[in-house]
Amino acid sequence: MSSNIVKNTKESSIEVNLLVSILIRYPQISSINFETHNNSLNLTFLINQDLSNEEHIEIKDLIEKSMNFYHVLKNIENKF
Repeated sequence: MSSNIVKNTKESSIEVNLLVSILIRYPQISSINFETHNNSLNLTFLINQDLSNEEHIEIKDLIEKSMNFYHVLKNIENKF
């Protein structure tokens, strides 16, 4: 087995563990889907109350800032 395959397997395992941890820690996230055709990760959030437009924008901004920070940490081009 090549070292590249081992490295990819270890990285995949770490990333899967991270996703599972996120789902457990944040019950608002109902699902995480990876789309291979465009290499994107889609998170679905559930909110159990009506939000004002201002609250919706605040949550959206917080999520985008969090994702942007993750992209910086992982050195990934942001595609928002």
